[in-house]
Amino acid sequence: MRPQPTVGVAAGGVRLGRVAVAGVNAAPAPAQAFTAAKAASVAREATTLAYADSSSPAAEKKVQQSGGHTFWRKDSVWVDSRWRDGMRTVKIKPYSDAYFKLLEAVPELRPALAVGDAVRVAGRAVAIEVAGDGVEKLTDAEVASVRSDW
Repeated sequence: MRPQPTVGVAAGGVRLGRVAVAGVNAAPAPAQAFTAAKAASVAREATTLAYADSSSPAAEKKVQQSGGHTFWRKDSVWVDSRWRDGMRTVKIKPYSDAYFKLLEAVPELRPALAVGDAVRVAGRAVAIEVAGDGVEKLTDAEVASVRSDW
């Protein structure tokens, strides 16, 4: 089918002669449109360049913030920037009885422990380490001690 010639008026009132309309860009394929919309959505949500870069599937997070703590990825463990060698540390097994007792006693731990299954988070005078070789149970006195030193 041949393109239809048109006559129109350009900006400034200049009359155009016969203009052939051909090769009009077609709408993108649905998959391309979805990918473009998804990328635009991520870009709109980004508040920093680092956040935008971290949304890439290939990006591996090395720093994240949660519950007022900044965590650095060291090997496979998320380590609180406030954690120091020599701190009194209570090492617990993830999702154990000890883990849930501490979450109940110190609710401020919830966002910090949500960063992963292997975490070191520092409080005022005590640190909590979540690791596979941690203890599964804590006495009421141990839980109370952590609560008072948190």
